[in-house]
Amino acid sequence: PIPCVPWQSQTSGQYQRRVHGRQGRVGGVVTNWSLVTKAHGTQSCMDPQVMESKIVISSCGHDGPFGATGVKRLAEVGLIEGVKGMKALDMNASEDAVVSGVREVVPGMIVTGMEVAELDGTPRMGPTFGAMIVSGQKAGDLANSIINDTEPSRRYTDFSFAPIKESTVAREMTRRYRKDLLKFADTDVVIVGGGPSGLTCAYELSKHPEVSVAVIEASVAPGGGAWVGGQLFSGMVVRKPGEKLFDELGIEYATKKNFVVVKHAGLFTSTIMSQLLRADNVKLFNATAVEDFIVKEGAVCGVVTNWAVVSRAHGTQSCMDPQVMQAKVVVSSCGHDGPFGATGVKRVAEVGLIDKVPGMKALDMNRSEDAVIRSTREIVPGMIVTGMEAVEADGGARMGPTFGAMIVSGQKAAELALKSVTK
Repeated sequence: PIPCVPWQSQTSGQYQRRVHGRQGRVGGVVTNWSLVTKAHGTQSCMDPQVMESKIVISSCGHDGPFGATGVKRLAEVGLIEGVKGMKALDMNASEDAVVSGVREVVPGMIVTGMEVAELDGTPRMGPTFGAMIVSGQKAGDLANSIINDTEPSRRYTDFSFAPIKESTVAREMTRRYRKDLLKFADTDVVIVGGGPSGLTCAYELSKHPEVSVAVIEASVAPGGGAWVGGQLFSGMVVRKPGEKLFDELGIEYATKKNFVVVKHAGLFTSTIMSQLLRADNVKLFNATAVEDFIVKEGAVCGVVTNWAVVSRAHGTQSCMDPQVMQAKVVVSSCGHDGPFGATGVKRVAEVGLIDKVPGMKALDMNRSEDAVIRSTREIVPGMIVTGMEAVEADGGARMGPTFGAMIVSGQKAAELALKSVTK
């Protein structure tokens, strides 16, 4: 956020007094697609958009190239003296200080979360999240009080968390993750790729508590392309009858003649994730890459795994050997083209289990979605291919920004996996 001229407010009281000072007040944000922002200087001028607002809540996190960008910008334009930067870790001191430091740092801008620690020079927090939750609550309450000219809640005055040892946190996380690694080292189904098709497959399998399912996703945030619609727009279009899963999940949509529209693709992704992650038989291993398959006698019998950041760093360090997960069935849902697309079928082609990967043809929405469902199958013994990876495997048409086939393909893959596991 950067300072801009505020609109002419017609409100009264405390808030009206706040906006009388036209200079030195944050009155909104300047926005652009994040990919465009990262590409500045590589193209001709790509001017931004703006959003005016009564309050900007800056929650830009800590350190790194994109951390604390709100308060850093205020310092650059002279609205605050500087940003002190975080001190070394002290879990107990940090969490209380973060909640205490949530405030309107300049007129029109509230700072919250770890950006508070960067601004005030308080200690790093580490892997606990209580202060993130409570500081967000306090920021919301403070914004509401400013907008409505009311007193903020006093519940955050002298707020303090229960004390904890840093080693206790480390042990809790390590113990639980180690338990998951031991449990899923030999599992029924491994799903490679947590995009819309992979997540739908996992959700369907979560209904069968006797079947253990490991979802392996290279990104920190699962969802693949299903956080946005086409060209980074937010709506999700699903052709009928793909919307039946929405009814089951309680996701609202606008109904058209032959399709439905969910107001934001992230609503689908977050809802289905919240459902499958509650299941005891499903474990998401995010930030984890599949580097290879276990293949025995022409059948896929599991996956070779590593931390995603390690996979990307091969060749920059000494040897960093992987781990393995054995599985009765591997569902490959690695998406289409690009450096990380269709990696499952590309690998089985490299080792000679299939002849080749034809790759996608040009876009034909109607042909493609039906073809995706037909192409969802056990492509080699022990490995089911689903979603857009099935299109890559068969040389089908590109689909474009519709998601019905991703959903139904995932459902079909789950059905095939279930039959294979239980036969």
